[in-house]
Amino acid sequence: LAFQFLSVLAGIAYICAGNLCRRWGPTRRLGDVITDRTMRAAHNWAEWPVRSLVETGTWLLSIYASSILSGSMLAAMGCGTLAGCAIVSFSTVLRWGPESQTSQVAHSSSPSTFQGPDLRQKASRDFKDIKWVEVVSHNTPDDAWLVVDDVVLDVTAFAPHHPGGSIILKFAGTDASDQFAAFHRPRVRARLNQFAIGKLDKEISDAEAMDKASSATLEYRALRERLWKEGYFEPSMRYFVVKACIGFGLAVLAVALVLVPLPPGSWCRCMGAG
Repeated sequence: LAFQFLSVLAGIAYICAGNLCRRWGPTRRLGDVITDRTMRAAHNWAEWPVRSLVETGTWLLSIYASSILSGSMLAAMGCGTLAGCAIVSFSTVLRWGPESQTSQVAHSSSPSTFQGPDLRQKASRDFKDIKWVEVVSHNTPDDAWLVVDDVVLDVTAFAPHHPGGSIILKFAGTDASDQFAAFHRPRVRARLNQFAIGKLDKEISDAEAMDKASSATLEYRALRERLWKEGYFEPSMRYFVVKACIGFGLAVLAVALVLVPLPPGSWCRCMGAG
């Protein structure tokens, strides 16, 4: 029971370490990998069971060994966190899994901007113009194109591996700019470079075939961009730390009320057991 409790605390520390790494440029890639391991644990175990077994086993073994050797809970948590960071870093170096996709992350302050070379500028220089009628024709699971911010993307090979599932195929042959912005963080835009095949040719003949954005859609886009710029969608580390501290405090209080000797039938013991 004590080791299980220690493992829970070490897991919280590991998640916090991942979030802290994501906030600093040199360790941002490591933070993204740690977050992927913790937030998509079921997916990782299903797709890469051996890698997950090695990483989890190393993490738990380091916690147990450091706890036995030092007798300190804080030391065990620290060693477990360091060991977890080290083993996922080693897996990333070995390219054990699709790290090329999960770790190529760039942060952005606004959903309308790209990090690095602007995807639309790249398309205008290196890619051909693609008419809207051609985009619409590629609307099957075996041949799926879609448009994000006037850039044409071929997601045929990526669709089976899309973290959000097959829903991406619902937008094959359409302009998915609003849907992409609504369900993805801005930094995900940097990953679109690998799928870009051209830019949308907005000729008058094509404009007649395109859906006209309503005033409500335009207002929604403007509101979304303003809220991103003002930081409303940025997570607050303080909030999660406070939540973790409250949960930890309640757990410690419950254990203390159950284990500390109290008079028989004490209401405190009943409350702790509850």
